[in-house]
Amino acid sequence: MTGLPGRSTHQNPYVRPDLPATRGGVCDPACEIESRLGNLADLLAGRSPHGPALGSYNLLATLTWLERVQPELLTRLDREDLVGQGRRLVESQGLAAVQEAMVFPNPERWLEEAEALQASYEDAGDSTERGARAYRLFNDLDDVELVQLGAARLGIDGGALDRGLDRCREWFAAHADAFLAAGVFVQALGQALRPDLARIDPELARTADKVTWILDALEDLEADLEFRGIEPIPADVTWLLLERSTAGRPLFEPGPETAGGGISRSSAAGAPRPTILEYPYRGPDIVPEAVARWAAQGEAEEFTPRWCEWIAPDGRHSALLAIFSAPSPGDQDPATITFQEADGRPARRLAGQPVQVGGASGRIEDVGENTILRVSWDQLRHSGDLRLHVGPDRVEWTPRPALPSS
Repeated sequence: MTGLPGRSTHQNPYVRPDLPATRGGVCDPACEIESRLGNLADLLAGRSPHGPALGSYNLLATLTWLERVQPELLTRLDREDLVGQGRRLVESQGLAAVQEAMVFPNPERWLEEAEALQASYEDAGDSTERGARAYRLFNDLDDVELVQLGAARLGIDGGALDRGLDRCREWFAAHADAFLAAGVFVQALGQALRPDLARIDPELARTADKVTWILDALEDLEADLEFRGIEPIPADVTWLLLERSTAGRPLFEPGPETAGGGISRSSAAGAPRPTILEYPYRGPDIVPEAVARWAAQGEAEEFTPRWCEWIAPDGRHSALLAIFSAPSPGDQDPATITFQEADGRPARRLAGQPVQVGGASGRIEDVGENTILRVSWDQLRHSGDLRLHVGPDRVEWTPRPALPSS
């Protein structure tokens, strides 16, 4: 069967920087390599973790597995030249030991267990147990593919095993999401693999297709959770939908125009729409001292939704402070400034960066769906000009010009 490559357009197909575990530094590729080297040391010492009958099988799988990893990582971690010792042992054992290794794989049983794993996602179940099953089944198929390749390179025909493995690969390619529970392990394994594997050794790279398939499935899951790729609804359309949903009743009661043109209130239904404040943004214009909380039994002074927006000098990021209801003086809930990339995704690369806006300061937080800065309303309210400075060098971001009032 021909290879079924993943769809990654990244320079390294085995690493997806935007996946949470990779972005957060949770994955440790060295740990995966050290684990395999530990298994190899046991095998060289005559200690097979699955019994002596599987010693040749595990030895061939482990040596072929280590051929895929980045050479610089392997050189740093294999201080005792365990790989060299293992290769010499395989050569000394001869083809008989390799032929013995080919007896153990059972593709049909693997398919049955993989289908059971996929069905387990329909039940609540124990996520830890499911993760362990996904991890084991991934490694089981990986080892079989590696042993098959190692044997083929020594001139041994896999026969029926080759056909069984083709069925397993086809099933895996179509159901990679069944292995999402092993996603953190797969991300760590991907970071251990050499990025040029497909160019250096296409046959060996074929055994790593499983990694790219699972990474594709993880990216699909993240896109579903974050609505990535969905264009934002234009403001005019949003307000038209709101007006229709309220049967023509305005969402906000109409009020007098603000003197000086600081805030524009215009709507086809006579209701004020959120508008970008004119620069310079000033704290008292954001939340005046006298404004009470919005919708307090209809007696409070009307509050017009408003927002301020800043753009990074390189145009790659923006920050938005949107206020749809007025906090009371002394309100303990924080104001939230949202940081995004130009395409609308959370600006995760900015997480941890220091920010100063007016008299308020803090650090950007990655909270999953968004990247935000939390500051107190009182700090904003008592600030003068709300200039936004980001990063240790306090780079000033440019305010987006206000839209003309209608």
